[in-house]
Amino acid sequence: MNFRLRFFLLIWVPLFLPVFLSSIVHGQVSETAAGKPAEDLSEMNGPVELKGDNVSFNNQENKFEAQGNVIVTRGKTRIFADSMQFYRQEQIAIAQGNIIVEGLRGTIYGDKMTYNLQEQTGNFTNAYV
Repeated sequence: MNFRLRFFLLIWVPLFLPVFLSSIVHGQVSETAAGKPAEDLSEMNGPVELKGDNVSFNNQENKFEAQGNVIVTRGKTRIFADSMQFYRQEQIAIAQGNIIVEGLRGTIYGDKMTYNLQEQTGNFTNAYV
């Protein structure tokens, strides 16, 4: 075996192989227990913004109530409705009238809904996709 090949195999491969392999491993998208890519989870977290024509807060129930042109935004999830109650601690929205939920995986339309913003799950009445 010539000197250059031996030098390469004995010095360069042990030095750069771990760096090369770690860049491959770190470049992969990891899956969570829920089966969602990790980058999708970052969109589920963060502050909730609630807007409406008339918005009030009930301190005893830790609940917002909104009527008229209601929009709730959290990450890339947006919910539109005519009226809504939003329970802040539980991250649950209960809405009525002209429901539209836009999320990472599509859009759902309906008349009524109960939706958990943390888990991105819900129940809809008269819904379609």
